[in-house]
Amino acid sequence: MGVGPICVAEHLVPFLPGHKLFGNAANQVSGAPFGSAGILPITYGYIRMMGTEGLTRATKIAILSANYLQLPQRIRTALFTAVLPASWDTK
Repeated sequence: MGVGPICVAEHLVPFLPGHKLFGNAANQVSGAPFGSAGILPITYGYIRMMGTEGLTRATKIAILSANYLQLPQRIRTALFTAVLPASWDTK
């Protein structure tokens, strides 16, 4: 869930969406120049439902997942098979 990029590497700048209101219609993806305010109630509701503990847990899982995906495939496979429960056996 998000409202757009918050930062990008310099080489990706030409691919960012623009808007004719700001003199750059390249890659325009929306008629709304500042994004959609409709996402804000959804975000607020999500935060309220998750609460402090839920958001903390979700953040930790997101960081762990991102770090896991940065590992080489061979290491990820070894880690996954090392903790794979026997009940997941498909044989």
